[in-house]
Amino acid sequence: MWFKTCYIQIIIVILHDFNDLVLIIMTLLITIVMLLFSVAAMCVRIIVKKDGRFSSQHIGQSKAMREQGIDCVNAQDRQAQRTNTNRIDVNKL
Repeated sequence: MWFKTCYIQIIIVILHDFNDLVLIIMTLLITIVMLLFSVAAMCVRIIVKKDGRFSSQHIGQSKAMREQGIDCVNAQDRQAQRTNTNRIDVNKL
């Protein structure tokens, strides 16, 4: 008689673990679906737009920044080095 209760307890434990497994799988599936939806939502602009590209995010290529006189730091540094009158000639060192 005791073995019947033992089997019942084992079956209850297995079913409880199975419910946990189903919950984990459902959570993973919901997470994957949400991630796929997010990626698809971000791709809408690329798909709908005629060229299929985003505009450049570089400061030097932004029209609004150029109108305010703001340029790329690297470009400004190159320009400052070209116009520097106090250059050191490394060949003479």
